[in-house]
Amino acid sequence: MFKMKIEFDESKIKREGKYDIIKMWANIDEYMLKKFKLKRTDDGVYYDYPGYDGYSAFLSFGNRFEDYSWFTENLKKWEFHELGEDKGNEPYIEDWKRDVIQGESA
Repeated sequence: MFKMKIEFDESKIKREGKYDIIKMWANIDEYMLKKFKLKRTDDGVYYDYPGYDGYSAFLSFGNRFEDYSWFTENLKKWEFHELGEDKGNEPYIEDWKRDVIQGESA
């Protein structure tokens, strides 16, 4: 089983007034809940369930949403967890910042 935690910098979003946090979550929910039939907790954790392999859904999400500035500019936390295995946490936001932001110019 897999889960993904997303946390936005809501104070930044409110302060800048550039994006609507409700619409941001609605876009993600549309993709993860409706398209891939995943589950979500109230605190931004999307997860699959026994008998459903959500790995491809999470991979697809990362490939698609990393190109959206409303998503990437406001991330506070983006973690991927593989449950039931000794995988620990993979904080994707750090990998993304290193590979996409810093890697392009390096």
